[in-house]
Parts: sequence; structure tokens; C-alpha cells
Amino acid sequence: MPQSDVAPDVVEMAREAVRRAAADLDLGVIPEIRWFADSRELSRRQVATASEVFVPADGDAKAGSVPPFVRYSRDTGWEPVPPVIMLNRSQCLPDTPLHELRHLWQIKAGLYRADEESTRELEDDADAWAAAAATTLGG
Repeated sequence: MPQSDVAPDVVEMAREAVRRAAADLDLGVIPEIRWFADSRELSRRQVATASEVFVPADGDAKAGSVPPFVRYSRDTGWEPVPPVIMLNRSQCLPDTPLHELRHLWQIKAGLYRADEESTRELEDDADAWAAAAATTLGG
């Protein structure tokens, strides 16, 4: 979904959160933000003609995600460069990009793979870190 279809204040909030928090996690880069919309917010025609469709493996609506093609290797670094987080244009709250950044940290630490289903422990860790970071960063 083009960034122009996202409310400017949401774009700015997410960019600022990513910029400020990426250094705290020692990711080595500022991740790229891509946007998506819940298909229930779009017309059937828009869904049918979309060039990309994001379908959560568990079928639950998502506020954000790390795409399954994002990887990290100690030898080669991030793939792609920069790594990507995806945010829902209408469900992105101040802690949403922080939660997804924590998943990138988990990937870099070798705890998580974006092409596999996350565990409750990883999700709890991302939630807790995002909540603390939102408070610390003034989110």
C-alpha cells in the first residue's frame, strides 16, 4: 500500500519511533517501513487488483509484521538491507513499530525466524519491550 494512503501523523509517529528505538536495539540500520491495509477496509476490486497481499499465517488481524523474507546472518548481515517491518495503516499504535523492531532484534539474536510462527514467549518479550520503550521514548 502506498504511504500516501496512510494518515501523515501515523507515518510520522511510526518513523520517529523506529528512528529512536533502532539504535537502542543495536540493529545496525534503520529498518524500512512498509504499509498494509486490512482487506476488510478495501473494496473487492482493490483486493483483487492488489500487487501484493499479506495473509497472516494464523488468520488473525495484525497491526504489524516482519515479512517472512527478512533474515539476518552474522556473516552477511541483514537481508534485505535495510530490513523491513510492515505496519497496518489503520491499526498502528505507538507501540506497534516498537514491537516489530523487537522482533528484528530477536532475529538478529538468533531467537526467531520471520518465516516461522512466533512463540508466546517471543510475543510476550516483544510486547514487554515495546511497552517499556514507548514509556522511555515518550511514546
